[in-house]
Amino acid sequence: MQRWYWVLALALLIVPAAVAAQGDQRCFPETGQCSSGRIRAFWEENGGLPVFGFPTGAQGEIQIEGKPFQAQLFERNRLELHPENQRPYDVLLGRLGADRLAQQGRDPFTFPKSSAQAGCRFFPETQHNVCGDVLAAWHASGLEFDGKKGKSEAENLALFGLPLSDLQTERIQGKDYQVQWFERARFELHPENAAPYNVLLGLLGNEIRDNVAPAPPAPAPAPPPSAPAPPPSAPAPSGTCSQNAPAPAEGAQAWMTVTNPARRSDTTLCVRLIVGGHPVSGAQVNATAHYKSTNTALGPATTGDDGVAQMTFSIGGASPGFTVNVNATITNGGQTYQVATSFTPQ
Repeated sequence: MQRWYWVLALALLIVPAAVAAQGDQRCFPETGQCSSGRIRAFWEENGGLPVFGFPTGAQGEIQIEGKPFQAQLFERNRLELHPENQRPYDVLLGRLGADRLAQQGRDPFTFPKSSAQAGCRFFPETQHNVCGDVLAAWHASGLEFDGKKGKSEAENLALFGLPLSDLQTERIQGKDYQVQWFERARFELHPENAAPYNVLLGLLGNEIRDNVAPAPPAPAPAPPPSAPAPPPSAPAPSGTCSQNAPAPAEGAQAWMTVTNPARRSDTTLCVRLIVGGHPVSGAQVNATAHYKSTNTALGPATTGDDGVAQMTFSIGGASPGFTVNVNATITNGGQTYQVATSFTPQ
């Protein structure tokens, strides 16, 4: 990893001379890629090369939770255009820390938890501490919200997200390093480097790009159609979760009982699991609500006989008109299911 220190140090010195401006574009000969428009401005205003790395592909359309968005992949993150949001939230960061762990088949809910420690910042939402050099690096960068000097914790959270682990030892490129996972980043301790390069951000954009599962082989010709399977049989949810409940479907489902709640009111997240046409009871459910400047952990909850788990919570002072995405993870019998829904405060 020593080579990355020298590459980064050299790049910081030569970027102004090596970057070619072509109209609204800023092009990087190191990767042969360009960035322009709102994504270029966001890259330049919120950390640039040390935080995001070089662009590794052109801006293009990708699917995020089943919806098309314009996005561009960088060495350390993915910048997504969300024109439905007002600035600065019209550009959002991919959750590449969580995405890379999922790509590795690792569930951050299984990582060891910790309690508050002196000299550290404890996050009760995920029960992890951030300490020492990692905490200093976490505080040093953030998205620019208020135009004030320095970075607030809200700005740190918006850039890196919540910690998904404590500091732990992992093997990277054949060597053991102490690392800490966050929703949008992986912090790595490199004591062989002088400050500030003793803490580096992992190249998660590259890792995810280089480890995409190969396309499956073309399927064999389908046999003649058989009689359609009967629809899943599940009792209608009772109580609060009967509101807005979708028709039963195989797999995981999620819905909000109130999709446009008033500020400081309660709403309920409902999650249902149906496997083999039958509701699953006893499945463990955890969820996270992604607000404009913070995230809130929900749960755990357990599915009942109807396969439904519910989590009622206050939305607090959530920003009116900002769509809050809610991601849920269901664990049952060694299998993990992911499902998402959302609500928009009035």
